[in-house]
Amino acid sequence: MPKKVKIYHRDGHGAEVFSVDAREAVERGKGEWSYRPFAAEKKVEADEKSPAKPRFVAQHRGRGSFSVMEGDKEVVEGLTKEGAEKKAAEMNAAG
Repeated sequence: MPKKVKIYHRDGHGAEVFSVDAREAVERGKGEWSYRPFAAEKKVEADEKSPAKPRFVAQHRGRGSFSVMEGDKEVVEGLTKEGAEKKAAEMNAAG
């Protein structure tokens, strides 16, 4: 009977798979899988490399109207798509 082993994905979850499949995933997975859990520092490092979400975003509000939103709060309303995107970019650049 094939033996099952636990392997770990770089995003933190683990999987229990047959040893043959585990070996293939670890050897051919390009660093995605390991026999040991990945260090927490690598996850933090990956999070730091991901781009931050902008504070202000242009969002369609229905019937061709766009607004600049800060989370769920509508900051500027009644704009065209281009106008809302431009205004959101200006507001993000201003801080």
